[in-house]
Amino acid sequence: MIQKAKPIELALDKEYGHIVTYEWFGDGYIAIGFSKGYISIVSSHMGEVKNEINSKQLYKNDLNDISVYDEVNRIAIAGENCFKIIDKNIFDEIDSEKNWCTKKILEVLVK
Repeated sequence: MIQKAKPIELALDKEYGHIVTYEWFGDGYIAIGFSKGYISIVSSHMGEVKNEINSKQLYKNDLNDISVYDEVNRIAIAGENCFKIIDKNIFDEIDSEKNWCTKKILEVLVK
């Protein structure tokens, strides 16, 4: 008889709010966006599943969507009528890339 694996429940801090969006990336990692502006990175690997890899509040009230770009180690996060670019390695916002992206978006809108 084949034994079924027991499901694992992942409990994250309630102060994050409810899950708004998530995206799988890399080798079994999940970026999760929450209603109170937090983003959390968790692993599906058995040795790491109980702990968050990283978490940070990027917005005070609202987070709408996230998109992970493994090729360039970046995460784009949209919320509160703006977006932020996070470096996955240092888990911090990169202002210079945000400004570059804003200019490119404006160029497209002006055309």
